[in-house]
Amino acid sequence: MGTPSSEKSGPAPTNRGSGRRDGGRRGALAHKLAANLHARALSAVIQELRAAGFVSYNAVARELNRRQVPTFRHGKRWYPTTVSRLVVRLSKMKP
Repeated sequence: MGTPSSEKSGPAPTNRGSGRRDGGRRGALAHKLAANLHARALSAVIQELRAAGFVSYNAVARELNRRQVPTFRHGKRWYPTTVSRLVVRLSKMKP
């Protein structure tokens, strides 16, 4: 059988998920950098769509899906919320 509960070792480690001393910050930073690079790559497409009259997030998402532009995580579809987050990310970036 298992060990009795009175013989348990000390407290559980506080950062169990990543197993790294940095608490997963390097992974988060790498993800942020990748997302920024992907956003910059799509910047011209978004500007082109806006100039062509696709103003709402819904219209942009529909056109990105029609053109089969891949999403960052290679999901199946673009959604208005995804487009919104992309536009916000682009607006926060320096030119």
